[in-house]
Amino acid sequence: MLFKMVVFQVNSNWLNGSIPSSLKGCSSLQFLHLYENNITGTIPPEIGTLEHLTEFTFGNNQINGSLPSSISDSPVLRFISGHHNNLTGTLPNELVDDKTTLSLELHYNQLTGTIPSNFGNLSLISNHLFLNNNSFNGSVPIFFKGVDPQNINLNCNDFTLPLPDWCVNDFCSPCSQTEKADDIGNRESERWST
Repeated sequence: MLFKMVVFQVNSNWLNGSIPSSLKGCSSLQFLHLYENNITGTIPPEIGTLEHLTEFTFGNNQINGSLPSSISDSPVLRFISGHHNNLTGTLPNELVDDKTTLSLELHYNQLTGTIPSNFGNLSLISNHLFLNNNSFNGSVPIFFKGVDPQNINLNCNDFTLPLPDWCVNDFCSPCSQTEKADDIGNRESERWST
């Protein structure tokens, strides 16, 4: 009967273990909420087979590895929240593709690389993009100019200096080395307070 399940929500239950690849059998699943547990391991690429998945939240866990590019295969996915984990690697270009209504919360991870140019397709009017406290590098993409600072946060990354004036006081300020060190030291405590 799992193929009929629409919502799977186990937030704040201190669950251990990893996300099972057998979730691909939940073909009707629309909402997958795994927030605030002790989940480890990686995100299985089978997540992309859930063609009705709209929301995937897994923040405040200990998930590592990269965000699989297959996650973009879920055609109606509109909200990914995986902040306060140990995600590494780069953002897959496929994550956005032709989507314009995607909100991403991937702050407080260890993501690297540049922000893909097709992220400029995102409508950041009713959606948001929180990528702060990672290790993104390169230039701050010009397509973020004019975006409401309430809908975007790129602070505390490793973007090329000097940063453009239009974003420094709003959403792309660098962290000092002290703040970076404090950030690393406080990740565990902040994991449970966000």
